[in-house]
Amino acid sequence: MAFAPKFIDLVRNSTTTVGTADFVLGPAVNGYASFAAACQVGDCFYYSAIGVDKPAEREVGRGILLAGGQIGRDPIGGVKTNFTGGTKSIALIAAAEWFNAVQGAPLTAASRGALSSAAHRQPTILGEPGREGLFVWDGSNLSQKVVADAAQAVTIAPASDPSGASGAWIRSFSGAVDARWFGAKGDGTTDDSIALQAWLDHGGLLFLPPLLFRSSRKLICRKQVVVEGAAHGFDSRLPAYRNMPGSRVLFDAGVGGMELQPSTTLTDPAAVAAAGSGAFTQEGAFNSEIRDIALIGQGGAPATGFLARTYFHARNVQVCTFSGKGFDLSASTVADGVGEFGNLSNSSMKDCGAWQCGSHGLHIRGRDANTCAIDNFNAIQCGGWGIWNQSLIGNVFHKPSLSSNALGAIKADGSQANLFPYIETGVGSHCEVGLDNVVIGDISALNDGNTPTQLGFTSRFNRVQLQNTYAPAALPTEDAWIYKWEDFTCRAGGRRATSRSSTGQAMSRRRFRRTRPTGRFSGPASRTCSRPWGSTRRGRVSPADMSRFWRMRPTGRCWADRERAATSPW
Repeated sequence: MAFAPKFIDLVRNSTTTVGTADFVLGPAVNGYASFAAACQVGDCFYYSAIGVDKPAEREVGRGILLAGGQIGRDPIGGVKTNFTGGTKSIALIAAAEWFNAVQGAPLTAASRGALSSAAHRQPTILGEPGREGLFVWDGSNLSQKVVADAAQAVTIAPASDPSGASGAWIRSFSGAVDARWFGAKGDGTTDDSIALQAWLDHGGLLFLPPLLFRSSRKLICRKQVVVEGAAHGFDSRLPAYRNMPGSRVLFDAGVGGMELQPSTTLTDPAAVAAAGSGAFTQEGAFNSEIRDIALIGQGGAPATGFLARTYFHARNVQVCTFSGKGFDLSASTVADGVGEFGNLSNSSMKDCGAWQCGSHGLHIRGRDANTCAIDNFNAIQCGGWGIWNQSLIGNVFHKPSLSSNALGAIKADGSQANLFPYIETGVGSHCEVGLDNVVIGDISALNDGNTPTQLGFTSRFNRVQLQNTYAPAALPTEDAWIYKWEDFTCRAGGRRATSRSSTGQAMSRRRFRRTRPTGRFSGPASRTCSRPWGSTRRGRVSPADMSRFWRMRPTGRCWADRERAATSPW
């Protein structure tokens, strides 16, 4: 058994033992406690023995209290002193060997079992792979922490009292809690779902190492967490995720990814039985932050990669190849048939992306999924819309990049006010922007031939404001109701662009002038401008027409043959 010394002050006995036999204890020295009173049979300790009248005879060693009032001897030097006659003094001490071990080479335990069985209470380094760390003894009642930490990631109860009521070993650390402390392997094949769920249930600042973890079940955040991974990103080489760096969780086929749950009162029978009460309140993942991780699906039944039902922040979270939605931000505090229970208004996402998911890249829905800030979101090759905003009030989207999504780039419907500064859409992507939305900034489409079928922004608009907007594609269709355009320009890189009607036929310049009153329409060889309503005149614009244009088109410019008419303020 490993030597685990006990330290007690002011313990000293006399002895008359001669030779190298075990010490037979005499009475306690005046002013000191005896070994028999201070220790129990089997206790270990360091001792120092010295001749009272022959001080040259001395010995320092590791001792153990034996039955019958004797001390077993194990000299540190390895050789027992051959004491001669006379009285000796033997005391319990803290030997230099112990100080050197603690300061230079702390005690170690190869496994949690070895640490739990250790009789000593000195700081100990756990050497179990993946769970390495320094543990210190805490003698207070830690039964609640022992119950909460079944994985023994941070708290290890002693074998002598598995409840932790008399104390436990506590991991000494600063910073984030590592998922490997809970037993997660990160080898891409071992099912780490139980370990990862215990890691999330711990709460607080959490770290996911840059490995590939496999999970056979959805991971649920029930309390506030800050999950930190190693920086990650995807490129067009999907699904080569196994060889890519970063913190990744690979979910089995048909299994959802991560869910952030709101605070709520639960009445689930199993949960009630575990809590021992009629109902209890779940803390919820309110104000959690997830950053620098990748969630990877493997097809199967429809499953969402990232479901949020409470206020959160996401930074560089990449969701890939799930059979359902990439991101689902769904929250309603009342039943509305659209969102799930919760409130995630004012949440934020930055530099996140959905790649090759079976449904929408990002779906925001519910009466309490509003005023969220979505910055630089990417949706590539998803089976639905790149972004579908179905919230009650609206959200702000900044610089989304959306390409090759089956239903189109962006759908924003309902009574909302959404801002889309710089929308970049891919080949064949289109948008449906509905009632009371605002588009401010550039709209860029990636196309190579400038043919109408390849233009990225050939969408339906309904009561939309287009402000300071540039689009290298066709203008909205004729059946749109546009009530405010500011400096709207449609340009083509290699040929003159055409505005198309709802039937898909190209418009004449005269029809364009009638139906697009405030826009500019320019191509390589000609410029076309809006004319006043009802004007069908060719050639020069009369002063009356120009005056009417200035009154009704304050933000436009009128081009007529070689004469340019500029508008004036109201």
